[in-house]
Amino acid sequence: MNVIEAIQLRQSIREYDATYKVSQEEILTMLNEAGRAPSSWNLQPWRFVVIQDETIKAQLKPHVYFNVPQLETSSFLVLILNDLHRYDLFPILNDLELKAGYVTPEQASVRLEKANQSKATRTLESLDREGLLDCGIVAQNLMLVAKGHGLDSCPMGGFNRDAFMDVLQLDITRYKPVVLISIGKGKGPLRPSLRLPTETITFFK
Repeated sequence: MNVIEAIQLRQSIREYDATYKVSQEEILTMLNEAGRAPSSWNLQPWRFVVIQDETIKAQLKPHVYFNVPQLETSSFLVLILNDLHRYDLFPILNDLELKAGYVTPEQASVRLEKANQSKATRTLESLDREGLLDCGIVAQNLMLVAKGHGLDSCPMGGFNRDAFMDVLQLDITRYKPVVLISIGKGKGPLRPSLRLPTETITFFK
């Protein structure tokens, strides 16, 4: 399946085949593929929380509002977080690219200095805003990757973010939840959907 086919065939799924399970190995492969998304400074601010445990799902159930079928029947869910401390990981990325030969020692030194300067000027608001965009891009990547693996998905904004962070015991000072994505094998026939005519939403200047 090529990328155009994945875009055309992807639909938001409300109910999955609850008996179908995706292996941890394939999940990691999919996340690795989705993580090729672009991001500001290549900082990759997204953090993935894979939710499979039935006990945890039961604890989260009261906090997904009208998205209970996706929670209960999907093979797994991915909570995408925006890491507000992402600049702390830049030295690691810089060193990896240096060892891979992608940058010279001089370039790595300059990059690190510029990253430190950028970090010093960032506000929580700008980190939140930029990360929201980057996490949205990786979320779309993940859903297309899932389709390429023969799976279905559904992005969900309807969940209690504070409750999720509490149940999952995540650091609320560092991470901000962006979107929840369910993934599995879709069940039953799907109703076709349309999009607005492109010419009605496009401006040529």
